[in-house]
Amino acid sequence: MTAVTGNHQATVRIKDLLLRAYIGIKDEEINNQQDVLINVRLTYNAADAINQNDIRAALNYRTITKQIISHVDGNRFTLLERLTHEVLSIVMEHEAVRWAAVEIDKPHALRYAESVSVLRRTGPPDEPVSPCPATIPNSYAEYSKPSAPSHWSEPATKPIVPAMKSWPIFRGAATG
Repeated sequence: MTAVTGNHQATVRIKDLLLRAYIGIKDEEINNQQDVLINVRLTYNAADAINQNDIRAALNYRTITKQIISHVDGNRFTLLERLTHEVLSIVMEHEAVRWAAVEIDKPHALRYAESVSVLRRTGPPDEPVSPCPATIPNSYAEYSKPSAPSHWSEPATKPIVPAMKSWPIFRGAATG
């Protein structure tokens, strides 16, 4: 087998983690659990895992997933922004994680929209953030996700947002 040299960065994606939580500010949201759809994308140096072919040398994404489930499922949150921040903090607690992005959707939160999502990221500012449209690299924004189930795939050739809409873009590092 040919050796691969250079960067041994691995990207791990936790896709479509569907949990239920009390989230929102209206009485209906406070009193009834709602679905939240969580997607995590993280990178870590997988050189040891690759070279040793041993699970103990790899990042344990099952542990990260269990921590997210324990923190979110059945619990109460007022804002989607806060929930996203807390999940991102859980991911970044793992020393091996170098960069992460967390997007949390609240399905049917807006009339006529499939969902509303908040995306937060941390780490090197030069990392591109998918699923942001290719026309908005190196930024994070609040927007509704497309209805395609694999929204963490490579950027689409067309922007996923309508051309007539203007979406807020926030530049700079993600901070608490």
